[in-house]
Amino acid sequence: MKSILIILAGGKGSRASNVKNKQFISINGKTILEHTLNKFKTIYSKKNIIIVLPSSKINSKSTDIYNKYTCHRFIL
Repeated sequence: MKSILIILAGGKGSRASNVKNKQFISINGKTILEHTLNKFKTIYSKKNIIIVLPSSKINSKSTDIYNKYTCHRFIL
């Protein structure tokens, strides 16, 4: 049976009362999204990971981050 991990990170995080989308807030040198991916990578051995993001947040820097976690991305 094939399984896929889908991380929903397309929201604005308006309740976090920050200028940035909360998934891109940096904590200890990594974004919250990176911390999430790292955690899932340690407990979830599958390589089929889909990250749901706003299309405006997809760029070469974010692509490099996702490739580090062998993720596939889905543009919202």
